[in-house]
Amino acid sequence: MHDMAGQDDAGSGPPHVAIIGCGFTGTSALQQLVDRRPVRRITVFEATGDFGPGFADRRDDSPAYLLNNTTDSLCLLPHHRQAFIAWLQGRGEAPEPKDHLPRGRYGDFLSDAVAAATTMAAAKGIVVQRLPVEVSGLDEPSPADGGGVRLHWAGGSLQADAAILATGRCPPRLDIALPPAGSFSSGARLVPSQVRDSTLDALPLDAWHIPCAFGREQARVLVDCRGALDRRVDSPAQPPLVRAMAARGLLQPHRLDGAPADGAAIDMATLRAEGSRHVHVAGMWLWGPGLFTSSAFMMARAVQTILAALYPGVVERPASG
Repeated sequence: MHDMAGQDDAGSGPPHVAIIGCGFTGTSALQQLVDRRPVRRITVFEATGDFGPGFADRRDDSPAYLLNNTTDSLCLLPHHRQAFIAWLQGRGEAPEPKDHLPRGRYGDFLSDAVAAATTMAAAKGIVVQRLPVEVSGLDEPSPADGGGVRLHWAGGSLQADAAILATGRCPPRLDIALPPAGSFSSGARLVPSQVRDSTLDALPLDAWHIPCAFGREQARVLVDCRGALDRRVDSPAQPPLVRAMAARGLLQPHRLDGAPADGAAIDMATLRAEGSRHVHVAGMWLWGPGLFTSSAFMMARAVQTILAALYPGVVERPASG
């Protein structure tokens, strides 16, 4: 059953929100909900059990894997765009504003942000529950059955009033192959992705030498650094949750000129998934219909757009521009 206690002092809107995924976007959603205090209960799901860093900012990754945003542009709240640099300064560091630090450092910041938001929630009377499980199914019960959303995982289920889908990581798009025999690099070794993969660590330094003969490069190692992700809702490579939602029509493919395209079909005014009543979408599913980038500021604005739709009159829509 829904936790309706305290709805009168939390404003209109869902008193219990589930956040599915707690990397950067999920952390921003948690902090913005606590900061605005429109809820009574927040349930946060993170399959890895490491709340905050997410896939892209894992703290055990190589320090050579750098952030693609500058230090002074990383934030969780749209109105505070220098949160990361302020966190570094608070630890006695003197970061260069336009530097690109290791992603693991941002992971440390996000982990601290989750802990701080959870503590602040307790002080405000908001119950925060963190579940280290992978959500594998979602349905929307009828009003007679409680309404809202029902989330399922191995060994459990939970009902909430609304859900924010913040599963930023999509499966890699492995549509590359070794060059054909006879081409200049046909003898090269192919590494499909350099992210969270130890293959490159074992390669000797001379593997990176690219000798040139008669103007033709002879690469010994080919690395797909496109970061190409499979954002097709109907792709069989999607994880169980996406496949389950797609099967129920709760997550539908974005269409471009009538044909299925990357990303999910979203009402861009509210970021609600078309076909759903109570599921709002942030993160990489917007890369396509909304043309969002990996900018932390833009993702924080996307979260604010969702909260403004869920809590009209309590959370304001992001300013234009």
